[in-house]
Amino acid sequence: MKKKKLALSFLIIGLIYVMLCGYTSVFDENASKVYDDAGLLEESEIEDLQKHCVSAAKQMKLDIGIVTTEDTQGKSTMAYADDFYDYNGFGYDQGYSGLIFLIDMQNREFYISTCGIAIQYFNDADIESILSALDEPMGNHDYYGAADTFIDKAVQHVRKINREYASEVDPWFEEDYTDYEDYKEAHDFDNERKVNILSNIFADIGIAMVVSAIIVLIMASGSKAKMTANANTYLNNNKLKIHHQSDIFLRTTVEKHKIESSDGGGHGGGSSHHSSSGRSHGGGGHSF
Repeated sequence: MKKKKLALSFLIIGLIYVMLCGYTSVFDENASKVYDDAGLLEESEIEDLQKHCVSAAKQMKLDIGIVTTEDTQGKSTMAYADDFYDYNGFGYDQGYSGLIFLIDMQNREFYISTCGIAIQYFNDADIESILSALDEPMGNHDYYGAADTFIDKAVQHVRKINREYASEVDPWFEEDYTDYEDYKEAHDFDNERKVNILSNIFADIGIAMVVSAIIVLIMASGSKAKMTANANTYLNNNKLKIHHQSDIFLRTTVEKHKIESSDGGGHGGGSSHHSSSGRSHGGGGHSF
């Protein structure tokens, strides 16, 4: 009896372990998310951004941070952003998913670095769109405003992807990936979309052929009946009189309709590279 209870206990523990292993979060909400090494922010602004980052990370399931510097230690802005992310404990899961916003005062650039599934969430066009929204506050030296806007834009974008392109990010959470390149190789979404589009085209052609065949058969069966009416059947030659004919132009009405694109395309992840730690990163930057 004791052996059976022990075996049952191990079984329950095993099931709990399997369920928990489906997605493992390593996010630490008590860790610093704002590093103002260039001294661009007030203490109250740092505290506010810290809270904003933690709240946004929980919503997105992506870590997020703000970094400022006056010294990139001889590295490019991109390399500094990637390495700062890798060596300062950022990452929401075992794949180190997340993104940071770097303000580089030495090279006068601001840069977004992505890692893990964040590379899929934020493709090159998405990053460029967010950077463009930050051009104005950065040009006005409103560094707090730029950082705050960055966080808001990131949350809004993740919500959109989860709503419209969930199939492109869900496998990451369901299959517990630790490297974006492995994830991208296993899920060729571009190819999957092409296959789906071709399948839909062939299905539409098949349906059109069936409908056309039915119409032809109906017309063929109806043509066997003898036609008794002709052009003179409904014409009374004694009463038809045309007195006057004229065309009067009244008005022109123009209606405009937006043509929505329906090419069946998906979102697609961003381009990626490897940092000094060997991790995959995406990203982009602007000068100011």
